[in-house]
Amino acid sequence: MKRALAFGLVFGSLGPLGCGGSQRTQSDGAPTSSDADAFGIDADAGDVSGDQSGDPSLCGCSVDSTGTLSLSWDCYCAQSFAACDTALAVPATCGTRARKDYPSCGLTVVIDFTGAGVEVPSVYDSSGKLVGRVAHSDLSGYLCPSDPSVASATERAGQFPDASCQAVICDGCYAGPFPCSWPDGGAASDAQDASDAQDASDAQDR
Repeated sequence: MKRALAFGLVFGSLGPLGCGGSQRTQSDGAPTSSDADAFGIDADAGDVSGDQSGDPSLCGCSVDSTGTLSLSWDCYCAQSFAACDTALAVPATCGTRARKDYPSCGLTVVIDFTGAGVEVPSVYDSSGKLVGRVAHSDLSGYLCPSDPSVASATERAGQFPDASCQAVICDGCYAGPFPCSWPDGGAASDAQDASDAQDASDAQDR
């Protein structure tokens, strides 16, 4: 129940980003100096305090009111840790993930969690191709590749379902064709209503 609520809060604050995507979990490597070099920036990726002026617009970098760094998909994928060619898969840890399919929008969202419990969604199209990510690092910040003075502990880029897309909640280990479906064909909202009703019933029984 708590995870379902947290899932909704993340996507309530995200909204579509066009064509782009970005993720790094707390276990991913930090951006290296070669990442900055690829954009003509002479900067130590671990130091944003010096004179490292660049042009954030080259990578579409901006930091919103929540402190999240947004950047373009192309710039994200040019970084050494990005692994943008990673397709949708079912890892051994799939039982700890949350998944929703959006049939009308052709997207699948898979949420993993950092060690601190922060949600890090990855978005895939109906063929399983990675098209968007949100990431949070508990260990180090993310830097804008074209201007390392722009940084944040959370970054995002890529495509995300908009508010008009209806979700179907899937098992985190689902490995069948897109989209998944509940045995009764229920949508995410139906499943949540049932979960809320059960929670209320359990509370009365106590």
